[in-house]
Amino acid sequence: MQSGNTDLERNLFIESVTDATVFRDFRCGIEKMDEFIHRGLVLSVESNYCKLYKVSREEEIVALFALSFDSLILDSDDKTELKQEDRISVDSKYEEMFWSKRHYPALEIAYLAVRDDLRGSDIGSFLIDSIAEMAVSQKLAGCQFLTVEALSKAKEGALDYSATAFYFKNHFSACELPNPNKDTLRMYRPLYP
Repeated sequence: MQSGNTDLERNLFIESVTDATVFRDFRCGIEKMDEFIHRGLVLSVESNYCKLYKVSREEEIVALFALSFDSLILDSDDKTELKQEDRISVDSKYEEMFWSKRHYPALEIAYLAVRDDLRGSDIGSFLIDSIAEMAVSQKLAGCQFLTVEALSKAKEGALDYSATAFYFKNHFSACELPNPNKDTLRMYRPLYP
């Protein structure tokens, strides 16, 4: 993995799992996400909506993530921003065709959760970089972006929780304006900066 955090790389083991019930005791500390992990994740995996991964350290589950194929629609403002900020590398021979496309192949981070006592330990950022590496190295289909529907608002006791700051920190951009009637924000990250 290219994360640069070799301690995490050496100590974490990522494996695909088909039985979501292994997460029955897992808690990320965000009630809305924990509720989904214990109820909806099993159905999502069984219905082939996503592929589930377990992240372990010394036989102990520390995180999970799930991936799905996706398609990203970029409007002209998104494309202008990517070009101006030099956030994506496109071969000059392909550039005109690339920017004329409306849909781009993507890999969606359908779910990502780090165990509650390990949040803030850089495991989430390490996993984002690992997922990006998996997307680039997979041989099944073309892929240009990572996408996510980041939880943008959830009430946790007296605190408001939002995952968007985490994804912004990990080089994602919003591809829509925040909607007060929606509790997620669609975000994307180029795979080839």
